[in-house]
Amino acid sequence: MQQSSGRAERIKDEVARAIAEKMVEKLAERGGVIEEKRFAVSFLRFGADPRRAALKLLAADGRVRKIRHASSGKNLVVLAGTDRQKARDELSYVLALETALEKERRREMKPTVEEFGVGQSFFHWAEEARAGRVRIEDLPFRASAEDLGIETKAERERRERNVARMRRDAIARRGRGEPLVVKGAQELDRERSARSEKTAHWTRYPELRARLEAQSKSGRAAFNTARAAYVNSLPSLAHKLLHLLRRDGAAPEEAFVDLARSESPEHPMPLLVLKAAASELAEAGKVKKARHRRSGKVYLKATSPLDGRAHRRDLSRIVNSAEAAIPAFATA
Repeated sequence: MQQSSGRAERIKDEVARAIAEKMVEKLAERGGVIEEKRFAVSFLRFGADPRRAALKLLAADGRVRKIRHASSGKNLVVLAGTDRQKARDELSYVLALETALEKERRREMKPTVEEFGVGQSFFHWAEEARAGRVRIEDLPFRASAEDLGIETKAERERRERNVARMRRDAIARRGRGEPLVVKGAQELDRERSARSEKTAHWTRYPELRARLEAQSKSGRAAFNTARAAYVNSLPSLAHKLLHLLRRDGAAPEEAFVDLARSESPEHPMPLLVLKAAASELAEAGKVKKARHRRSGKVYLKATSPLDGRAHRRDLSRIVNSAEAAIPAFATA
């Protein structure tokens, strides 16, 4: 009886040590830190008791420690030697993800505009939202900014881009010694309508031509070309993927399939090439992966932002380099 009991204990100890090694590999793959509940989900198939035993072994050996965040109550499982900044980044990511999911859950519980009814109550709430006294998220029904006649974020960003483009054009004109041309809104609308009119010959695109001329005069075309040249100069798919994530922010994994296909045109499965590059970056702690609970899409996010000042210096060097030979826009 004692022999069988001792044998069972040895088997449990061996299982716990095997699970502990897998846990260390998982932590290393995630950059050395992961939230406790998400960590437990990765090892549900082993059962609760073997998981606890493995964590006790790792804690006793000093290879893993647990950190509790006082205000949120979240527990983080941290690999020994992991930077504290990574733990703070993981906590911020978990809290932001929970906030977004909770906001989406509450939104889905609200009735639509059709279900709520377009009556006096609807117009009252719409007026409150337009006046800025009530946020769209706090309305008692689901509605978009377009439904309420409010300027959307995309429209506001487009307006801000137009203002910035006019400012760059004015600075470029002043640098070339040309007079500043101030045009009214009606004149700008007429010019925009004239550019969008279809011409008889299919090879002429006045709207595209006007856009390229504006970019050339402001210097934007040269820097757009330099950005593409900089990405092409990076040595591997992993370098390009990391740079794009740092430059443009988080994006779904499927958005980079075409990039992987251009890097390995002979490979029949470009998605596998992309996943290998993303896993390489994740193991190095430079990229985080997250799966959307509802859509199932995998999102990628860089753990550190792009050094904007150094990147602008690199772009200026490419623009002014004779090797790059970036041509100026020439009118026909």
